[in-house]
Amino acid sequence: MASDGASERTPLLAPGTPAPRRVFPPLHRVFLTSFFISMTFSLTQPALIYSFRTMTCDEYYKTHEWSGHGDRCDVEAVASAAAANIALMSSVTTGCSKYLLPRRGVER
Repeated sequence: MASDGASERTPLLAPGTPAPRRVFPPLHRVFLTSFFISMTFSLTQPALIYSFRTMTCDEYYKTHEWSGHGDRCDVEAVASAAAANIALMSSVTTGCSKYLLPRRGVER
């Protein structure tokens, strides 16, 4: 124990010490973070959806014939399989990022 007279009731900061000045208040930092996260999703999701749709379409036409005009991937079976794959990917990503990773951090 220190012999300078400090106790449990001694303040950690000297009286009159100014609080540190922050550039953004906490609420504005939350808004800024939310904005960047939503921009990240809006920039990456269209490419992911397109690639899932293209890969699903390629797999579908390995066992089916196409004879027609226009978009060959505009088939209900392709759309539903692509949507199911995207939902599965989103669920796994959310599950890992929200449940497994924080749990691992707590266990350490």
